[in-house]
Amino acid sequence: MTGFRKYHKNLKIRIYDVFINGLCSTMYLPFMGIYFADRLGAELTGILMIITVLFGFSAGLYGGYFADLSGRKKIMVTAASLRLMALIVMLVANTLMMNSVILTFISILIISACSGASDPVSEAMVVDVTNSDNRKSVYNFLYWFRNLSSVLGGVAGGFLFKDHLQLILLISAFLSALSLVLVSVFITETYTPPIQRTLVKRRVLHELVVNYIRVSKDRTFMIFTLATLLFFSLEFQMSNYIGIRLGKELPSQIYYLFGFGFNLDGVKLVGLLRAENTFVVVAFTLLIGLLVKRYKDTKVLTAGLLIYTAGYFILGFSNVPLLLLSAMLIATVGEIMFWPVRQKYLAELIPEDARSSYMAVNSLVFQGARVLASLSITLGAVITSFFMSTLYLFIGLTSIYLFHMVIGQIKRSKTVHSEEGVITS
Repeated sequence: MTGFRKYHKNLKIRIYDVFINGLCSTMYLPFMGIYFADRLGAELTGILMIITVLFGFSAGLYGGYFADLSGRKKIMVTAASLRLMALIVMLVANTLMMNSVILTFISILIISACSGASDPVSEAMVVDVTNSDNRKSVYNFLYWFRNLSSVLGGVAGGFLFKDHLQLILLISAFLSALSLVLVSVFITETYTPPIQRTLVKRRVLHELVVNYIRVSKDRTFMIFTLATLLFFSLEFQMSNYIGIRLGKELPSQIYYLFGFGFNLDGVKLVGLLRAENTFVVVAFTLLIGLLVKRYKDTKVLTAGLLIYTAGYFILGFSNVPLLLLSAMLIATVGEIMFWPVRQKYLAELIPEDARSSYMAVNSLVFQGARVLASLSITLGAVITSFFMSTLYLFIGLTSIYLFHMVIGQIKRSKTVHSEEGVITS
């Protein structure tokens, strides 16, 4: 924790805020699909969930653009305020007197938009106040706190959501109010845009489109984005093809461990694999970060991705519980090694005057990865599980290749800049 004390004040507040917001959102958001399905049916619920994703992504594009135009803090405070208001409305909408599904959905839309707008801006602020020496450490802390909050919030929501929704929403509103205080009172502005940019207020939509066309023309960044999308498309397989396959192929059986027998089927095993992933992340992220600190970033990233890919290769075809648990352990360790290094390279790629916009495009990888993972369900219906695993292997190796392309370009750019500096001096 020695390094933590040396962080910029904004970083400390951001880490606290990640934990508070993560705890707040994971107590209710993962269960809203169940909420709407009970009241509106599964078919309509699926459409509503897609709308919330699209709403959040669109808000992210606008938030990233305006943050690069007028600064970070204003967007963060506005999003935190609207999030609190939406939670209060949702709390009132779910009292015995009202019980309004429509108001609840509108509140979820607003919350999704707030997250979509503020997350890229917050990420840009982290880049503003970090450097190449402490970024990996910072992202290790953020990664750990985000997963810890997910565990605690998920457990609380799982026990309380069905019968005590009002209590969950009340606690979430309190946490959201605490987040608003942290952001509005303790966060300081880290980016002051050029005056000429702040004066451009006309033709906002046109300017926004031009801004993101600029981002899309950054070939190195787009290759980096594609590499990350491929990485996440493997992680989301657990919720899609792998989960469905295990549910169908692994019947209920009695397994014995240390003389004790217990019943296990595919669905229960998927839950066990998820719990293992979360436990390993929370328990070992900081330790693994310290162990790999001595090695070069390129080696850590490559080793992490290779281990991660190997784990998902096994998860794609095996039906042996012990082997699957071992594969998830391997994949999770690889993920822990890879993620902070990836974030560090991302920070080096994006220009200072468009960090929020770049982060907004970066958030696309999650949506794209979900789409690819969903397509794997259809593909898995016509090819064998071993061929799916081979496809996972190809995806993982392609991701490694693309990351190495980007890292090579970053190194060449640094060399050119250093040579130009020598010539100038």
